[in-house]
Amino acid sequence: MSTDRDMQIGLALGAGGARGWAHIGVLKVLEEKGIPIHMIAGTSIGAVVGAIYAKTLSSKETEELITSTFPDRGVVKKRFYDFTFPKKGMLKGNKVRTLLRIGLQDINFSALKIPLYVVATNLITGEEVVIEKGAVADALRASISIPGIFHPVELNGRWLVDGALANPVPVSVLIKKGASFTISVFIEDRTQDKLTEQNDLNILTILTRSFGIMGRRISSGASRLSDISIHIDVSGFQWDDFHRGPELIKLGEEATKDVIYQIKKQVPSDILPPN
Repeated sequence: MSTDRDMQIGLALGAGGARGWAHIGVLKVLEEKGIPIHMIAGTSIGAVVGAIYAKTLSSKETEELITSTFPDRGVVKKRFYDFTFPKKGMLKGNKVRTLLRIGLQDINFSALKIPLYVVATNLITGEEVVIEKGAVADALRASISIPGIFHPVELNGRWLVDGALANPVPVSVLIKKGASFTISVFIEDRTQDKLTEQNDLNILTILTRSFGIMGRRISSGASRLSDISIHIDVSGFQWDDFHRGPELIKLGEEATKDVIYQIKKQVPSDILPPN
């Protein structure tokens, strides 16, 4: 017979490029309020944030890592971009893979403190691929591979691209893995459909905006599956604003504070810290 203490709380962190640093703000508030996270499923940047947190169980360490890695726009360009002749994608992704390996210290899934499920998409079949074994950095490199921007990743005999093509906010993965209470986090740019002649359109912007529009439509069902959904408005931020972590984290905190009462109301008191 299950008890309140058997509740498994799962957190689904959605795609969104650099704007997904807002996920760290969600983790900060949940941590401050004593809401335990027993498993994380993440897509693209959500998988990156989820991996750092699953390794450290510290929103502070997660924040410190991303803000020290990307202090300004110049460093973003130096550490992130490795342009190539666009046969498979505009960016080779080797620099990103190196960053991930250094930041995560080449950790394997088995060494994480809580279960992490990284979502990618099989480029050949279009099917969702959930990665939960092996090197975490390799899984993340696959999950963030936006088609046309990053080279696809060959992993375990499959060509993989960004998980947002199949499951942008992977609540369904948490449910399959046994989560009894789910919190989903959506990164939303509510200006995406409002392009004007003032917008600086280039191939990167066009690809990421198109991808975002598609992702929002695919993820519409995820909110209905979740016990709690957190929607973070990141309008005005670009997909590669990795240096704007503190601002994005603040947005995540504010959005989570708006629903924290609902979360605490549904989570049994015996798994929460005393007031």
